[in-house]
Amino acid sequence: MITIQQQPQLYTPVYNPMRFVLSSTNVAQPNFKFVVDIYVSGVVGIVARQLYQADPTYATCAADISRVVENFISSDFDDSVYGFQQCANSIKGYEVKFGEQYGPSSGIVTYPNQVVTGLKYAWNGVLDVNTFRTFNYGDYTPFSGAAILSQQPDTLYYHSSNEHAYQYMLNDVSGTVYYCRIDTYDEFNALLGSYLIQNPYQASSGIADKLIRIGVGYEDLNNATLASGVQPVITANVAKYTIVMQKFNGNRTTNFYTYSLDCLWHNTIPASLFFLNTHGGYDCFNFRMQQRKMSDIKRDYMQKNIGTLTATTWSYASKDRGTENYNVEITDRWILESDWINDDQSLWLRGLFESPNVYYHDTTSMIPVTIKNQSYETKTIKNMEKLFNIQIEIEFSNKRWTQRG
Repeated sequence: MITIQQQPQLYTPVYNPMRFVLSSTNVAQPNFKFVVDIYVSGVVGIVARQLYQADPTYATCAADISRVVENFISSDFDDSVYGFQQCANSIKGYEVKFGEQYGPSSGIVTYPNQVVTGLKYAWNGVLDVNTFRTFNYGDYTPFSGAAILSQQPDTLYYHSSNEHAYQYMLNDVSGTVYYCRIDTYDEFNALLGSYLIQNPYQASSGIADKLIRIGVGYEDLNNATLASGVQPVITANVAKYTIVMQKFNGNRTTNFYTYSLDCLWHNTIPASLFFLNTHGGYDCFNFRMQQRKMSDIKRDYMQKNIGTLTATTWSYASKDRGTENYNVEITDRWILESDWINDDQSLWLRGLFESPNVYYHDTTSMIPVTIKNQSYETKTIKNMEKLFNIQIEIEFSNKRWTQRG
């Protein structure tokens, strides 16, 4: 008989271990092995079967299924839709059925499906080792943890009407995220207006509803369908606005996040970088200072005979080319510098330098880029650096070519 001694919580970041500790009353049987059958939502049948021998000291096993489940999880990012959206690629339901096999070498028998976990969820997050040791999924959900899937500071800045920003959250309890509330203020901190965007997935009835996002940038809010208030949300009189998730009765379930208008002009349009953070959502940071734009050019040549054969005559012309390019490949890269940032921003932006998935927003579309920096120093005021900024080098993932010869 199989017993689950320890198992992952109801929600687990998939890039951390997802271990089940198992015991059995039959471990003394010949050729004994634990049988672990993994099922993933949306996939018919078993996606993987793992076999584990019993630990020689404790007669148990620790089965980690994370590397199997992560193959079915990616991320969700789309700047063409507004309001609340499901993030069906970022979360999957899974179920594990445990059994055992044993018997003489001539007739080993498998006894599957003796114990079933029931439906659990894994999302595209990853926590560092020390954080994961004390992981409690409630700290990463609205209501109990007042949390969104980000380490962004509570105060951020926006610059112009074409900017996007997003908040991602685990939507694990029905009614917890019923509305997104937006309050706008003028430069004297006087309230200008209050607006609500309703979450059509608030009931959390399906797996795709369990992880959601909402656009909270200037452009996102001014294109969203409002449940309360009249568009436009952000006007020329708005100096800042706040975002908070709340229940139907108005009780808030996340922290307040303030987006303030950046009134400083640095003679250049900010470069907006979106990055997949470690909690599974996409954050944005605007680089507002110096922008150095460079192109690395790679040329491939071939050597040609000079001149042209015409019937019985070899003739020469001044435009004949002996060395000719047959391929020119251009890689664009930029070096971007931030405005002055504080401790919280410095810690948060470590995630940008470490992110495997980064986009540059050119005001109309998202363009994939690669971070070229090989190191990142987290700076704090404690180190006597009261003002500091960061510099990042990005390389555009898609190359350019010229005509051939």
